[in-house]
Amino acid sequence: ENMRVHEELLNLAFAEEEAVSHRIKVLEDELKVLHKKREEFHLSNKDEISRLLAKRRSMARLEAKTKSLGDDLKRINDDLGTSKKCKRALEDLQTKALE
Repeated sequence: ENMRVHEELLNLAFAEEEAVSHRIKVLEDELKVLHKKREEFHLSNKDEISRLLAKRRSMARLEAKTKSLGDDLKRINDDLGTSKKCKRALEDLQTKALE
């Protein structure tokens, strides 16, 4: 009787060990999948960060170009104003010369 109880306990222990081993295998497989997803996520983040940095550099270049073009436009408008004044002055001189 004692031997049978002992065998029963051993069988239960082996069954429990197999169940635990199986659960460990399942968890290890899940962990591999999670590690792979984490690596893909890191790579995706690196790519996204690279794209954002490239966009930031482009924006900085465009802002500098916009400022430069704005400065050029201001100079052109100033020159246009000066040209109009000179034209009016010349027209006035021409009118006075013809009188």
